[in-house]
Amino acid sequence: MNIVDLLVILVFLGVFALAFFVGVVRSLAMLIALAVGVLGASIACGTIGGQLVSRIASMSDDMGRLIAFVILLALIVSGVYYVLMRSFSVSRLRTRITTESRGGITLSLVLVVLSAMLAVGVVTILTQASERTIVDLQPNSTVVSIDHQFRDSLLADQVRHLTPYLYEGVGDVLHTTAPQILLPVGR
Repeated sequence: MNIVDLLVILVFLGVFALAFFVGVVRSLAMLIALAVGVLGASIACGTIGGQLVSRIASMSDDMGRLIAFVILLALIVSGVYYVLMRSFSVSRLRTRITTESRGGITLSLVLVVLSAMLAVGVVTILTQASERTIVDLQPNSTVVSIDHQFRDSLLADQVRHLTPYLYEGVGDVLHTTAPQILLPVGR
C-alpha cells in the first residue's frame, strides 16, 4: 500500500461519511451537483487553463488544465449544490438519523447506495484527472516518483476500470469528445 492508496481510501471514506450523515435529499443534491460540475468543468477547463498558463509563464499546459479543472469543479459543484438546497425546502431537523431510521431499511439502503455512488464518483474524477496530468507532464524526478506511486497503487488500478465510463459519459452528454484531462490512462 502506497501514498496513492491511502489518499484514495481517505477521500472515499470522507465523502462516503459526509454523504451518509447529511441524508438522502442532500446526498442526491450532491450527486446531481457533481455531475453538473464535471460537465461544466470539462467544457471550460481548456480555456481557463490556457489563461492560467498565459499569466504564469513557468506553468505547463497540463498543470494549467488540472488546476482549472479542479477549481471549476469545486466552484460549479458548490454553486449547483447551493442552488438546489435553496430551491427546494429542506427543513432542518434535530437529528437526521431519526428521519432516516423512520424510513426503515429501504431508506437506509438508498442512503448507503447514494453515498457509495458519490464517493466512487469523486474518487474516480480526482484520480483520473491527477493521473492524466502526471502522465502528460515532462518527466523529472518528482513526476517520475508520483507516476511510480500511481503505477504501484492497487486501488488506482481498480479506479482505472471506471474511467472509460466517465470519459464516454461526458463525451456523450457534450456531444463531442471529452477533454484530454478525462482521457483514460492506458497502463
